Amino acid sequence: KDKRRNENFLVNRLINRTQTIRVDEKKSCLKKPEKFLSFNKVTGYSVNFPIADTCLPTAVCLKTCYYAKGPNSWISSLVQQQRIYNYVINDPVNFSQRVALEYDKNQLSYLRWNGGGDLFPESIVALNHLGKIRPDIILWVVTRIPEMAVQVDDLPNVYVHFSLDRHSFSRRKKFLSLKPKSKKYFFSYQCDKKEKP
Repeated sequence: KDKRRNENFLVNRLINRTQTIRVDEKKSCLKKPEKFLSFNKVTGYSVNFPIADTCLPTAVCLKTCYYAKGPNSWISSLVQQQRIYNYVINDPVNFSQRVALEYDKNQLSYLRWNGGGDLFPESIVALNHLGKIRPDIILWVVTRIPEMAVQVDDLPNVYVHFSLDRHSFSRRKKFLSLKPKSKKYFFSYQCDKKEKP
C-alpha cells in the first residue's frame, strides 16, 4: 500500500522514468549535450540536472514539484538532463566555460543554477569556477541540501536560495551550523497544500 501511494507522487514517477531511460538510452546519455541551458516560464534560463541523481526531496517536494511534470518530465528532457549531468561529472570546468558561451549567445542578464535538480560535488566545482571566471554573470543557486550549499564560494555574483518547508525546516539550522562559505544566502518557505503559513 505504501509503495503504491509513493509511486503516485510526481517526483517518484519522474525518478522511475529516469531509471528507465538509463537502461534504454544509455549510449545517448553519454554523448555531449547540444545545449546546456534550458528555458521555462518558472525559472527563465537555467542549468538543469536530473532529480533522480541530485535531489533530496521532502514530503512537500514529492507532491508539488513543478519540475516533475510537463515538458521537463518528457523522455527527451530526461535524456538531455542525463547528458548534462554526465558532462559535469566528467569535466566540470569545461562545462562552466560552455555555459558561459551559451549565456553570452542568449544575451542573458542572469542565470538560475538548478532550475531542476540540486547541487552535487562536481556541479559545485563548475558553479564556483563559473562565478570566478565570469563575475558579470549573476548566478541564482536554488538548493535544499545543506552539505552542498555550504560549499558555494562567497562571490559577489553568486546568491544561494535555500528552499525550506515544514518537513525540512531543520535543514536551515544544519546549513547555518556548517558555516556556509557564502554570505549571500537567503531562505524561502514553501507551504504544503492547505497549510497556513
